[in-house]
Amino acid sequence: MTVTDPLDELLPDEVVLVMAIGESPHPVGARLALRALTEAGVRSSEASVSRMLGKLDGLGLTTQVGRKGRVLTPHGRAVVQARRSRARRSESFERALELRTVAEVLDWLRARRAIESEAAYLAALRVQPEMVDRMGEAVAAHEHAAQVGRLGFRIVGMDFHRLLAEAADSPVFQALIESLIAPRAVAVEQTLDMILAARGTIADSADDHRRLLAAITAKSPDAARTLMHDHLARMEREVEQFSQETNNLLTSALGLVDDSVGVN
Repeated sequence: MTVTDPLDELLPDEVVLVMAIGESPHPVGARLALRALTEAGVRSSEASVSRMLGKLDGLGLTTQVGRKGRVLTPHGRAVVQARRSRARRSESFERALELRTVAEVLDWLRARRAIESEAAYLAALRVQPEMVDRMGEAVAAHEHAAQVGRLGFRIVGMDFHRLLAEAADSPVFQALIESLIAPRAVAVEQTLDMILAARGTIADSADDHRRLLAAITAKSPDAARTLMHDHLARMEREVEQFSQETNNLLTSALGLVDDSVGVN
């Protein structure tokens, strides 16, 4: 069963208001509520605030304490706490994926290896015929881009990884993989493109994807898992070796902090 956040049903101003009530140690009346909205950059009026407070009461998020104002109900406190926890997790995740050092890039690849290997296993079990066709088109586009040396071919290659996540037919794995290969990782992917070109292995990833597709099409989950594991493990080795051979050119290319890990 899908769990929804009741705050998603509110207007942005109403979310600001209910969060402000949750942060206040005292009951919040219309005047204090208006001040809280103003401090948050929201223009409103006492009349509008009163209507919003009435709506929050009707949703069971707040309750009136005599003439003092509103406080959160137990349900409201639980909802606000859940939103705060989600915001903290999101902030922590965003920081983790800033990829500020070579060591963090390697950890990013290791995390992908652990997750995407299992997704490949599931994809081989659950893939539908139409998805096989879409993945085949992605591999063909990747192969062509690699052959002509088109800049950013690994970004083309990432389409295969997204489709594989979809083929696994698992919201959990799809969400995890999409998070790890989201737009914030584009700069890293472009630098991996540079590394592969410099090392003369620019077509290897496309070849890896072709073998992965064959295993998934053949419904061979163990082979698919192993191939994905080996594919991303190879990328880790490419990064490690390139970093060592070029005296941290990778650090400069990515604008990373020199962590002096000597990646070994």
